[in-house]
Amino acid sequence: MPDRAKDARDMAMAAADALVNALRDAADKTTDAAKMRALEAVTCWTQALFDMRINYKPEKPNFLVTVRAYALPQAIEVPYHEDYAGCHSWVPLKNELTAVGTPVLSDEAFEAARAAVLKIVAE
Repeated sequence: MPDRAKDARDMAMAAADALVNALRDAADKTTDAAKMRALEAVTCWTQALFDMRINYKPEKPNFLVTVRAYALPQAIEVPYHEDYAGCHSWVPLKNELTAVGTPVLSDEAFEAARAAVLKIVAE
């Protein structure tokens, strides 16, 4: 049976890394629906999710964020705070997380995957 709490915590660590990559990749954005749909093969998004995001505010660009996942040596629990409630794209944490993980992909594999994603958007 899957450990949903562990999965959620692992996703939180990936989200923290996504923020770092968002700053690095902020210039990688597109309003081109065809480019976004072409990303389906290299992302966790389905065609329906891409279409929903494309149709939400088609005049605004969608930012491409590469995420590097890390395996953590142990779970990190983030206590709930009322500021975390609601609909937010990013939620600043009240306490800094201090964790050191091991990248799931090697540097070379991650950069190759990242380059493949960026190539789709650049075409």
